[in-house]
Amino acid sequence: MVMRQITILSSLLLYIVGGTQIAHAKCPSQVEQGAFIYAVGSSTLGSPLGEQLSKAFKKKGYKFRKWAKASSGLARPDFHDWLKSMREIDKQWSPDVYIVSLGTNDYQALYHRRKWIKTSEKKRWIEEYAKRVDRMLELAAGKNRQRMVIWIGPVPFDTSKGRNMSLRITRILRERIQAFDGNAVLIDVRSSLMSNNRPIQHFTDSKKKKRKTFRKDKVHLTIAAVQHLMARRVEKAVENCAK
Repeated sequence: MVMRQITILSSLLLYIVGGTQIAHAKCPSQVEQGAFIYAVGSSTLGSPLGEQLSKAFKKKGYKFRKWAKASSGLARPDFHDWLKSMREIDKQWSPDVYIVSLGTNDYQALYHRRKWIKTSEKKRWIEEYAKRVDRMLELAAGKNRQRMVIWIGPVPFDTSKGRNMSLRITRILRERIQAFDGNAVLIDVRSSLMSNNRPIQHFTDSKKKKRKTFRKDKVHLTIAAVQHLMARRVEKAVENCAK
């Protein structure tokens, strides 16, 4: 595939999602119609998010492809190494835009050099996870930082670990994306789902209709929640750069 040459604007764009400031991001001067968008992530990306994005982007004339691995993230490269996978995807497909939906499965110890960094080792955990986020951003953006990268943040569970670790990872993502010298934006799902330090059980959609947030497992979001809190925001991020 011949890669489109995308120049980078020197100005910074401020992305606002759901009324919340989430990240500064440089935007490619243009994400052309017909651009190739590749999404990677875990089970939510597999379904329903990937299906929603595929339908929406193809309808608008973009090319779209996804690769989802259930239960995967950046914490367990012994289970699935996304950094290795990104190199393989890039070599084969070389897309124009990457969507990354990882983090929700990372509320656990980090596998590192055949040992473990426990979540209670907060400083070491944060430092190592931040390095993995940086590397993922670098691989997705490309050597010349020519690609746009949209990272969908983690979903909080209604447990002590779920609330605390989703906050930790969202903060890391926000900080690393703000510090990144490429074209990256964070879709902060956690901020939209939390109220009084608890995940909300219902939300109001764009048609002012009350909807359930979580499925019966209390882990995965409903189809409506994925559409409202993830898919449409990703579409908006691309549209902002397509003008």
